[in-house]
Parts: sequence; structure tokens; C-alpha cells
Amino acid sequence: MTPSDRQILIRTIVDEIQIYPEKQADGRIIKSIKLAIPIIYENGETPKISWDKNTTVECVVALNR
Repeated sequence: MTPSDRQILIRTIVDEIQIYPEKQADGRIIKSIKLAIPIIYENGETPKISWDKNTTVECVVALNR
């Protein structure tokens, strides 16, 4: 993908990114990411990934053309 294509893809998938006003003690700056599509998992679905220690969702995606 070209850099322009990657930017278009990210802007299509990501609806909102919240960041902390200051860097956290563990180095995190991103508080949450709200996606334009739902994330489906065992207990249901959500459009938001939160980096709070109790609600972290990890995902690996392979995109092939």
C-alpha cells in the first residue's frame, strides 16, 4: 500500500482517538480508540478499544492483497 492508501484506510476504520493530557507513568499516551466498525468478541461487540488495564483488547490482523 502506498502511504496515501494507508492513510485512507486508517481514516476509514478509526472514528476517534482519545489521548491522555500527559504521558502516563507506564509510557502510554493513548487512552482509547473508537472504531467505525464494531469489534466482535466472546461476550458481544464494542466499537471502542480502551487501554485501561481491565479492558484491554489485543488484536492481530493480517491484510493481504
